[in-house]
Amino acid sequence: NELMDVNREQSSLYAPCKWNPHCDLYETENGLMLIMDIAGVTKDEVKVVVQNNVLSISGTRSEPEVSHKKYIHCLEIDYGTFEKRFILPETIDTDNVDARYENGFLYLVLPLRKDFPTKDIAIRRD
Repeated sequence: NELMDVNREQSSLYAPCKWNPHCDLYETENGLMLIMDIAGVTKDEVKVVVQNNVLSISGTRSEPEVSHKKYIHCLEIDYGTFEKRFILPETIDTDNVDARYENGFLYLVLPLRKDFPTKDIAIRRD
């Protein structure tokens, strides 16, 4: 598999994040589909960037204000910043990535390039 998750390998190069949202990644006939669970994050709090074949998804989930908080019995929801990065294969058309946000899920469609060039290699004699 050419797709590489760089979140752990290069984490020392980036500021630490508060939480790591879960995501599913599927290969289809037409490319890749990524679904990320970012419930509680607004569309304006998410940034999706592709640069040099690296897909970066970052954002912030703010802790809601709870009035009359007296005792805490359970804290399981992560808040704060997140960032996930993936190295994309050269076969992905990074100019036509489609993103939509619906019901707490970020959906990214990463299509295959239609113009991916091939090159014949001449074999020489020794």
